[in-house]
Amino acid sequence: NGQEFLGGDGIVKRGVENTIRCVGLLASEGMQETDKEIVKLMIQNNGVDLIFQSASRSGLGVIAGCADQGIKCIGSDDWQGDVDPCVFWSALKPFDEALYVEGKSVFDGTYESGDKAYGLEQGLPMYDQRDFDKLPEELQQGVLAVVEGIKSGEIQITEDENVVQ
Repeated sequence: NGQEFLGGDGIVKRGVENTIRCVGLLASEGMQETDKEIVKLMIQNNGVDLIFQSASRSGLGVIAGCADQGIKCIGSDDWQGDVDPCVFWSALKPFDEALYVEGKSVFDGTYESGDKAYGLEQGLPMYDQRDFDKLPEELQQGVLAVVEGIKSGEIQITEDENVVQ
């Protein structure tokens, strides 16, 4: 129909990097009020008292909603304990460390192509020490037991069956 978006139309800017930056800003800041409303609905409709937000810094509205509603939140990707006290744990996805391991393997001559999973077996952390240090001794021992069980193979982590390949 001959119509197109031009730089300056909404979030579309001149250059891909500038448009991506605008989309990121929209995700991390523009959705915060919507995220807060979703948190309210989850509490009202389902009695939720803990939310695991899995959107890294794009999930700041979820964290703010949890804080507003007085419930706990689990952060994701990076340590988010500095965002609000309602975040008592952060599930890490240390992409930077996985990238380092892969880059090092190129220089070492041990690189193998293909899909890879990174976690405890590869020496990457699953939690931030600051979160661990705040736990009571009994829970710390439980976390360490799970970590050792995963490393030893006693606890099996299954692949997500819902991943589209």
